[in-house]
Amino acid sequence: GSERNKQSGAVGDQLKEASNINKSLSTLGRVIMNLVDQQRGKSVHVPYRDSRLTFLLQDSLGGNAKTFIIANVSPSFCNASETLSTLRFAHNAKSIVNKAVVNEEAAGDVAELQGIISQLRKELDLFHSGEANPVVELRTRLETAEQERMQVQSLLDKRASENTQLQQRVSWLEKRAAAADIHSLTPRLSLCAAGGARGPYFHIDPWHAGAERGEHAWEEGAGDV
Repeated sequence: GSERNKQSGAVGDQLKEASNINKSLSTLGRVIMNLVDQQRGKSVHVPYRDSRLTFLLQDSLGGNAKTFIIANVSPSFCNASETLSTLRFAHNAKSIVNKAVVNEEAAGDVAELQGIISQLRKELDLFHSGEANPVVELRTRLETAEQERMQVQSLLDKRASENTQLQQRVSWLEKRAAAADIHSLTPRLSLCAAGGARGPYFHIDPWHAGAERGEHAWEEGAGDV
């Protein structure tokens, strides 16, 4: 609490610490007075940032909270002034009325969240009882996933090999078909070349030739008759 340096006899670091404490308590007193004035309808500034103590207690003093303040007094006559100051501070703090309400999250499905909490509690109980080991379960899942990956990779390699063989087969068939076309054209080209060397040739109709031979035979037979 607040104390007079003359009575405490503090020096050095203790004196510096006592001065900072007295300064923070003085700022706390001003904050309490300004909060009381605000509730009485006055427009005043509350200096929360003037001290680290009041800055930390900002939500507790004038926010959505229920705060209990304990005022310590001394029965000694030599501390009468400090006792009177403490009682005045407590009286002013008692005049502050905070209307605290429960903070509730309206968004989200409350039933779903409660179900998740219940499930997590069951898993935690199983873990503590030793019936379920999440590390072993996770390792099993990883091993299963690795086996499935290897099977898929083997299937992909097999399909790639089959595709390569099919491509080789198609290439071989295309080459064979091209070679067959060349062989079928070679005799025709040879005949055309031979005919060109002998000069123009005439096409003889076998039926017409046979008819001419029959006509000549008939004429020869008539002469004999």
